[in-house]
Amino acid sequence: MVAPRLLALLPPGGFPPGPEVLAAVLDAGVDAVVLRGLSACAVRAALGASAPAVRGRFVLHGATDGVDALAAELGLPVHRPAGAPGPGSRSVHDAGGLRASAAAGAPWALLGPVFAPGSKPGDRRPTLGLDGLAALCAIAPLPVVAVGGVGPAQAADCLRAGAAGVAAITGIFGDPGSALACGRAAAALRAAVDAVGQAARAR
Repeated sequence: MVAPRLLALLPPGGFPPGPEVLAAVLDAGVDAVVLRGLSACAVRAALGASAPAVRGRFVLHGATDGVDALAAELGLPVHRPAGAPGPGSRSVHDAGGLRASAAAGAPWALLGPVFAPGSKPGDRRPTLGLDGLAALCAIAPLPVVAVGGVGPAQAADCLRAGAAGVAAITGIFGDPGSALACGRAAAALRAAVDAVGQAARAR
């Protein structure tokens, strides 16, 4: 799986978004959705309720029980938490994580937090900021997808700093029970991402 330009991750804990919310987010232009926090049964249900054309845009999360067997069964890629073994993309927080991910054959790395993450209000990890993101992107041996406090304004800045893509959690699923709200949030992020690409092509 190539690095997504716009990635959505289900928020940790809480009630997972229903199939109509997932459909709205994908229709709005999200490239892929990481099904974090779902059991294997819930993953199968989410795929079963989704249109066949979009099922390939789901990504399994490495913390799901039996994820490798499930990935083989469904033919879907896996995103691994920081430090977890196995094939797939990886979450990382620093240069060491980027190097380890590349050595393990990861196609891309999810790097953050760039800004304070809305999904983890008690998170006390230091944020990278745009300067830190740019410095790590410059030395990264694989494509970087930026995560952590990313909304439309921050998305453009992250891409200009060298990220191959951006990821959002509460920036898309801030109201996980509303397909309309999540779809609008995803569309705003997609517009911001596309505007950076259009500006680059116009140069």
